[in-house]
Amino acid sequence: MNAQQYKFFAFISYRHTDIKAAKRMQRLIEGYHLPAEIKRQVKGDVPKRFKVFRDTDELTSGVLSEELQKKLRESKFLVVICSPESAQSKYVGDEISYFRSLGRERQIIPFIVSGTPHKEGCDCFHPQLTLGGLELLGIDVQAEQGFCQSLRFHKAFIRLVAKMLDLDFGVMWNRRKRQFVRNIALSVIATIAILGTISYFAQKAIKEQPFDAVITLQESGCKTTLPLSNDGRDTLFLYLSDSDVRKFALQSINSTLPVQNIPGRFRAQNVRCVVSAYGCLPLDTLLPVDEQMCITITRDADTYGRIYCLVVMPNGETPLRHANFDFGFMQAETDSDGMLDTYIPLEHQSANGYEVSITANGHSYTLAEPLRANEDRTDSPTIIVNEK
Repeated sequence: MNAQQYKFFAFISYRHTDIKAAKRMQRLIEGYHLPAEIKRQVKGDVPKRFKVFRDTDELTSGVLSEELQKKLRESKFLVVICSPESAQSKYVGDEISYFRSLGRERQIIPFIVSGTPHKEGCDCFHPQLTLGGLELLGIDVQAEQGFCQSLRFHKAFIRLVAKMLDLDFGVMWNRRKRQFVRNIALSVIATIAILGTISYFAQKAIKEQPFDAVITLQESGCKTTLPLSNDGRDTLFLYLSDSDVRKFALQSINSTLPVQNIPGRFRAQNVRCVVSAYGCLPLDTLLPVDEQMCITITRDADTYGRIYCLVVMPNGETPLRHANFDFGFMQAETDSDGMLDTYIPLEHQSANGYEVSITANGHSYTLAEPLRANEDRTDSPTIIVNEK
């Protein structure tokens, strides 16, 4: 099978205890766009979009299903999320074993998120990775340099893509890290603007006197109001010191958080601030502490913007090929297989879905409900159109 015949660029094998890392890896690979000047250095064809398969169900029958075997055959690389837990998983071992049976051992890439290869008590390599004396070089998140976990994970991810495409890691990383610098710069600029409004009396406050502060969250890059998660997992941490860590639950962006009784010695000092919010890029930065603090959150364009589905005729089986979807602000078209794969611009994204007008072969069609983005996916959902 030639590279361009693979349906998936990578198959992610993992144990469900590592699902957070697996989902993060899927988002990064599928959302990665290779810069044009680097793309020219790749030997052979490069897919327009790096599609990934990630299974969502634990193996219960004891053997790989025919469907999973098919997905493995259709995948160019096998990325194994390595941890002491996955090293004990029969599920992971069976996927590695089958991929090796295809004669593609050199296309297996271990991605280490915890543990140490071959170290007793915390070995993160599944025995199938070293069967027959094979020694695969893993990519270790823990070994990367960086001031925060998010930066180290992104750095290891770029190292993974460089290995897949046989490119120079240094050149690719220098391009990628500019995004982090830009996000931090936006946060610092917003903070400086707020600090410029500090009153004269606050500047003269006694160093030891406690004071209260207000943290204001504001988002950039989005004109519409998009919600956070509905399960309370959105948080902001303010690390004043090892013994004073403040945690706040975020209800919405553009909200205000009160921070009471901050020791005066932290005034105007840089402290670590970590924000994790659904639908937003992670933020781990340094923030000067004062009565008014502003944190800029940047939206993740993939969360509410990626639409990837199979469109079929009213009979529920026949693909609707080359159908035009008119969103009002943009248009998209299904391919020859009936697949709709498009991105909604950030300024038009909505959590409520999108109303569309559909035409194909001189006929008009409608949907029973708005078309929605599908962030968490292992395969494309199927939508049925109704003829007007």
